[in-house]
Amino acid sequence: MSKAWVLGALRPNPFRRLEIIPGFLRLQYAENRGAAFSLFQNHPGILTAVAMILATAVLVWAVFFLPREERLTRLALGLIFGGAVGNIIDRLRFRYVLDFIEVYWRNVEFPPLIPWPRFNVADSSICIGIAAFFVASLLAARGRPEKPDSIK
Repeated sequence: MSKAWVLGALRPNPFRRLEIIPGFLRLQYAENRGAAFSLFQNHPGILTAVAMILATAVLVWAVFFLPREERLTRLALGLIFGGAVGNIIDRLRFRYVLDFIEVYWRNVEFPPLIPWPRFNVADSSICIGIAAFFVASLLAARGRPEKPDSIK
């Protein structure tokens, strides 16, 4: 839904910026033809294929091998999978990923504007999912009993 709104509201004028929090957060249409942080921009077909293979592997692992009681891990993988699929749909549909969220801050000293690369809701879902997966892994490791010295 967010990308549909951006296509209608910001794409007709790609130079239009919608300030949400002045000096910190704004929305602006951008086409990301690479991977995270615009890496590998000259290989969109390879990026799409790799993303589809990884997303499918994660889904198969989560459905068939992950125990049901691993709720946080399942949530994390759902966020990662959902975000990946959202960006894959963009790549198949447009041959780029639609990014539009820009976090930045103004600095009186040099440099006057310090931007963060533009991203979208799917990217945020992937990042939150990775963080949740890390927390779930730490919690799982804490819950495992230690091996006796004779087994170490």
